[in-house]
Amino acid sequence: MTQAMRRPLVTVAVVTLNAAAELPGTLRSIARQTWQEKEVLVVDGGSTDGTIAILRDPASGVTRWESGKDRGPYDAMNKAAALASGEWIIFMNAGDWFADPQAIEHALRDVPPDADFVIGHHLYRLLDGSMVLHKAADFEQTWAQLRAGAFSFRWLSGIPCHQATFTRRALLAAHPYDIGFRIAADHDLMFRTRADGAKFHHANA
Repeated sequence: MTQAMRRPLVTVAVVTLNAAAELPGTLRSIARQTWQEKEVLVVDGGSTDGTIAILRDPASGVTRWESGKDRGPYDAMNKAAALASGEWIIFMNAGDWFADPQAIEHALRDVPPDADFVIGHHLYRLLDGSMVLHKAADFEQTWAQLRAGAFSFRWLSGIPCHQATFTRRALLAAHPYDIGFRIAADHDLMFRTRADGAKFHHANA
């Protein structure tokens, strides 16, 4: 099989805590993905509702899961990265979903072999049920604006969220999330590794 034809294993990692109401929809969204070379990994923070029963159900589609106390979502994401087998990893929270059954297909099409991140657009669902599209900017532009101190809401909204970012698992092994950040440790990781030369591919999806 040629390099161009090889389809890498993707880890879809879900972090949860007392998410029995939200988790089934997220798992259905993952199961609908046409990309078959995937594993579904759930790291739970010690749920006391019905989350564990869902994970124990063979019909959940979960490849592997574990549950135990952690120090927040980024600690759970680091644990997931250590457990993952995929060449690429994408993180979701319970309640998140892929916007299209071919989302992984679109994202990983034509990825350069030296890419460390694959980024794309994401949708926010507002409290009234409406959707707002946030388009990820070209990361080199985002990086240049950061270095210039040219901050704005438009700059911030152009940074991809982790639910729209595929990261090389090997990179995360060397550069885990900084759990000192309560939010935006995913942004910190991208900027920190870009400073070390990490390469970004925009999937325009």
